[in-house]
Amino acid sequence: MKQGFWKRWNDAEKALRDRFKEFTSDSQLLQEFVHIHQEENQSVTSFYEHVIRKYRKARQCITEQQVITVLQTGVKNSLREYLIRKEKDITKPDE
Repeated sequence: MKQGFWKRWNDAEKALRDRFKEFTSDSQLLQEFVHIHQEENQSVTSFYEHVIRKYRKARQCITEQQVITVLQTGVKNSLREYLIRKEKDITKPDE
């Protein structure tokens, strides 16, 4: 009986992982993306970076408008309410 190619499990596992990369479909990437929400103890910067990292992974199936929507709807309610209140005070620049 012929012995296996690998002497150690770690070598076999690495070879198999290298050969059979994980595949995530576009629809799965999109679903994960649109369900991103800021955690209660997560900073706005950390939330933004998380959204951008996910966007870079799934750039081929996500539009800029979807990124904006996730950023707007994914932030904590307290920040969203603050931004909405401040939006009323924003004036358009003179043209």
